[in-house]
Parts: sequence; structure tokens; C-alpha cells
Amino acid sequence: MQDKKIELKIDGMSCNGCVENISKMMMDLGSIKNVEIDLDKKFGLISTKSNFDSNNFLKRFEGTKFAVKILNEQVVQKNSLFTKIKNLIW
Repeated sequence: MQDKKIELKIDGMSCNGCVENISKMMMDLGSIKNVEIDLDKKFGLISTKSNFDSNNFLKRFEGTKFAVKILNEQVVQKNSLFTKIKNLIW
């Protein structure tokens, strides 16, 4: 598996405390590197590690007041050192 950036629709948040709680729930899974949540837009963006499992992620929110839906997944391309240097030169 590869690292991904995943866009989320998140319903059930009503305050910054909710944002903190759902962010902690996501980070506690251990397969997420970064969480960004916009309370007003009910939108989230997570960066995942290669061991991320979307089914386990979504199950984490069953039985809670948060309804999380995956909108979009993008694989993060990791460039080698050679590729980074080549891009700087060209």
C-alpha cells in the first residue's frame, strides 16, 4: 500500500471540542500522519501511512455522533532523491 491524502465529509460536529475529539479518534488509529478539519465546511483532510485501512477507519466512527464519509483518495507520490535533484536542475 502507499501513503494517501484523503478528503472527508464529516457531519455531527458542532464545536471546536468536536474537532479535537474527532482528530484524536483519527490519530489514535496509528495509521494517520496528519489531520486537518474545517468545522464550518464539515470537511476534513487526512494524510495516511501505508498501513491505512479505510474500512477500519470508517468503523471507528460507528456508534458515535460523527458521520464520516470518504470523498476522494489520492496516492502520494514519493520522489526519490535523484528525481528531486533532477527536478531542481531542469
